[in-house]
Amino acid sequence: MGQKTNPIGNRLGIIRGWESNWYGGNDYGDKLAEDDKIRKYVHARLSKASVSRVIIERTLKLVTVTITTARPGIIIGKGGQEVDKLKEELKKITGKEVQINIHEIKRPELDAYLVGASVARQIENRISYRRAIKMAIAAGMRMNAEGIKIQISGRLNGAEMARSESYKDGRIPLSTFRADIDYALVEAHTTYGRLGVKVWIMKGEVYGKRELSPLVGLSKKGGKGGSGRGGNNKSRRNNRKNFLKRKENVTTEENKYRKMQKGRMKGNAGRGNQLSYGTFGIKSLDSNFLTARQIEAARIAATRYMKREGALWIMIFPDKPITKKPLEVRMGKGKGAVEYWAAVVKPGRVLFEIAGVPLEVAKEALRLAAQKLPVKTKFLISRDYQA
Repeated sequence: MGQKTNPIGNRLGIIRGWESNWYGGNDYGDKLAEDDKIRKYVHARLSKASVSRVIIERTLKLVTVTITTARPGIIIGKGGQEVDKLKEELKKITGKEVQINIHEIKRPELDAYLVGASVARQIENRISYRRAIKMAIAAGMRMNAEGIKIQISGRLNGAEMARSESYKDGRIPLSTFRADIDYALVEAHTTYGRLGVKVWIMKGEVYGKRELSPLVGLSKKGGKGGSGRGGNNKSRRNNRKNFLKRKENVTTEENKYRKMQKGRMKGNAGRGNQLSYGTFGIKSLDSNFLTARQIEAARIAATRYMKREGALWIMIFPDKPITKKPLEVRMGKGKGAVEYWAAVVKPGRVLFEIAGVPLEVAKEALRLAAQKLPVKTKFLISRDYQA
């Protein structure tokens, strides 16, 4: 009971690679201590450059240091002067030739160390820890994280008794080895002692064989997964990619500061009330808001039962922002920050469509999907269907 292990170490050799790659030999301990010294020095020297990971590879006469950072311009400097200085400093520590590679992190909101460091820095600047954590979680979920959990421990708000608090959104399946979970522990140094900030970020699941490089999945938008099972994988992946792309582009310059009103949901659906692509589908009989999490839960339930066969279309999209005032904020004018996104559904609106599976499988898959939704639904069959 309660056997806990580091989520990164637990996945080494399965979906994640090592951050130090070299052959030890007789001086294994010296090399290990030197790696630790290099990492501590780089983090201290580049404290303002948002450095996440330092990956070290060694050959006989060369040490290759790869730095992953959200702000590469600070490390490189004007005309590469700063990186040359750093190279000389590391050469003195190691006594060998040093090569430095700099790798940019495109989405710092999905890097556990950078999220933890951001929360810790805000706490040191006397910002409410609850507000800092909730803002970090909201930013991570906006960047399509499947789940994020932040735990903070210590003398919170300067209390006499130390305690722990944790905040979570989405799912963090720590026991699933194929789940790509990033983890970090960062300390905040305050006037009343140290506070520990732990961050878990679930980026998705990795199917098939993955290249065990520490940099895999950083330069590209998604991890390198397998082809999965079933027939129509390519079209399903494209549909999923387009869905996420649309979700990313919801916040545009036009609607970023726009005040969205609640609106009305009277009447029936005037469009999207017929099957467009699939042979089977479900439509709503009520009017309601469907959140992005509810839609995703319904999709997972249906695809699991279908065992990745056939094709599934999601016919609604959560494009309406629902705002909420955060804790410890005075009441007043102005709307709160966006808490989540929802799709407006009216009676008659088609929610999901399925093709390429038998009638019994489609019925059961859509029944399971409908159980995840807060509206009554009706099963639809296309006129062209022949048993």
